[in-house]
Amino acid sequence: MVAKAEMASKVYVPYVYYFLLAHKDDLLVPLMRGAANVSLNLDRLKKLKIPLPKNVGEQKKRVEDLENRYTRLNDARREIERISLELANCVSEFAKSF
Repeated sequence: MVAKAEMASKVYVPYVYYFLLAHKDDLLVPLMRGAANVSLNLDRLKKLKIPLPKNVGEQKKRVEDLENRYTRLNDARREIERISLELANCVSEFAKSF
């Protein structure tokens, strides 16, 4: 049996979060029960097998890559919003010029 401290050092929790987020429809949803009040039994959840890279460094690298891409995407969205407002102002000024 692996000691809890040793086990904890092998799993980077944000990696598990992103893995479950990416696979929620095929891994978590089938474990849920109920129609109106959906529940997820802890015993069923404990049985999930999550493939882990060999070391925590690789898990952290993958999470960092995902988070960098989320950041880039959010930056791009803000830039699109800024340019959209700039364009709307330009069109408004153009319309007023007649």
